[in-house]
Amino acid sequence: KSLIHSITEKQERLKQAEIKALQAQINPHFLYNTLDTIKWLAKLKWYEELKVIVTELGKLLRNSISSNKEFITVRECMEFINNYLKIQKIRYGDRLRITFNINPVILDYHIPKLLLQPIVENAIIHGLENKIGVGNLEINGRQEDGELVFEVIDDGLGMEPGKVALLNAKINWSSTSDCIGLQNVNRRIQLYYGPDYGLHLESQPGKGTKATLRFPLLCKEEVMPHL
Repeated sequence: KSLIHSITEKQERLKQAEIKALQAQINPHFLYNTLDTIKWLAKLKWYEELKVIVTELGKLLRNSISSNKEFITVRECMEFINNYLKIQKIRYGDRLRITFNINPVILDYHIPKLLLQPIVENAIIHGLENKIGVGNLEINGRQEDGELVFEVIDDGLGMEPGKVALLNAKINWSSTSDCIGLQNVNRRIQLYYGPDYGLHLESQPGKGTKATLRFPLLCKEEVMPHL
């Protein structure tokens, strides 16, 4: 019994350590581009835009680095995403259109922090950044069959079926050198809640990509899952 207890305790600690390590992985691409945008705003003397982007970047860094909370409400998550997108709107201007469709009923439910932002970032970088003309980004959230469901949809470049299938497979691998942000998100969801939940991609070339995330429906009193 003592040995079983020791092994179980070790496994729990390993899971918690892996979760924290995955949370610490922040894509430097966004930070680099934001700093580059700040540089050009300063050169052009666009002081109001510069003020906004520095303020929102400060909020993002404070929320992602200083907070010890593993879980946040959907409301807090949407505030974080909104701060992130304010920066992207300054960078892309009228080329980026954003729509939120979040059911107010789910705003006080809890999810692990820093999960949606990498998906939104991926949609902009890989779906919309190189698209000619205006790109549309849609963020949906709802309750469905006892689950929280989020969708991040872009009408960008899209992917061929074979590439989508490979990417979905890579997301579920234990390790890979690419798509680490998506794999990070999926791995963390499954560490918390098990293999029935996670991230799935759908895409069509020239029409865009939809990323769907599923979580169990947890209120404040149930925030800590049983690993």
